[in-house]
Amino acid sequence: MRKVLRASVGLAALGLLTFPVHAATLTFTIENKTGSVVEGFYASPVGTTDWEEDLLGDEVLMQGEKRQISFEDSRNVCKYDLLFKFAADASLEDVKDTKNLCELSTYTVYQ
Repeated sequence: MRKVLRASVGLAALGLLTFPVHAATLTFTIENKTGSVVEGFYASPVGTTDWEEDLLGDEVLMQGEKRQISFEDSRNVCKYDLLFKFAADASLEDVKDTKNLCELSTYTVYQ
């Protein structure tokens, strides 16, 4: 019994035993001060090659509006690339930025 317990403790100390990873909930507010409509907002961990889903879903963020964004991610990362996409009739280019979402409370997008 002692050998089994010591082996289990040893494996756990080495990180060889796996336990379920709990998703971290990231919550922050985005504010639109661009003079145009934000039609899409994406956040993907730095280093990934594809954008994740649109965090606005079917909604848009009108000029002057604020929206609380909250999503779960089990990858235990904080630094995210951000992408704001604007209405097709806007003369604005997409805004890209990188932020630590674990420390961010509000992000204001300007153009």
